[in-house]
Amino acid sequence: MHGYFGIRVFKNYQADQSIVIERSDGLLQNVKSMENQLFIFAHRGFSSIYPENTLVSFNAAVNSGADGVELDVRQSVDGKLLVMHDGDVDRTTNGTGLVRELTWEYMSNLDAGSWMSDEFKGEHIPLLAE
Repeated sequence: MHGYFGIRVFKNYQADQSIVIERSDGLLQNVKSMENQLFIFAHRGFSSIYPENTLVSFNAAVNSGADGVELDVRQSVDGKLLVMHDGDVDRTTNGTGLVRELTWEYMSNLDAGSWMSDEFKGEHIPLLAE
């Protein structure tokens, strides 16, 4: 896998105030050295064909040649960081409620795939760590 899946940003407090990122392969790269390069990031994964912000969508994006994925992170009431665009789970799962008011135990049992197609039934909301 190549690209910047799971970006971690570090500020380098030198005079130039450059930014260094840790790539998915564990290497550090100065953003300045990436000037004039084009990178393709898949919005919420390969979300036109797969349910957005799910592992199947992220894997499909990387396998299709994307350099990385854009994803959204929310925090549950019990402090878990999970991948979810909306502030609630209503549109993309079979559950209801605001992410910030729900426990991870509840959300981990929701179906995050069948809203798009029965083919993706059983996809779960991923934790950021996944």
